[in-house]
Amino acid sequence: MSDEKSKPTSVLQHIESALYVINQLCIGFVTIWVSWTCLRQDLSGTRLHAWLVTFGFVFLMAEGMMCFYDGS
Repeated sequence: MSDEKSKPTSVLQHIESALYVINQLCIGFVTIWVSWTCLRQDLSGTRLHAWLVTFGFVFLMAEGMMCFYDGS
């Protein structure tokens, strides 16, 4: 077994982790809020378009872009 020393985490790594979590929360909050707003009303016309764009672009595109982040 190799004797690996654990590296202490720096303040910048803690800030980066906190920003990552805040980003994930914002993505989820926007998606859930717009979905709830659109789905509680009649889901037709512009509301359907807004819901589909929110789910497709805000949620899927943002999560897809976060896959390229090394810390995820």
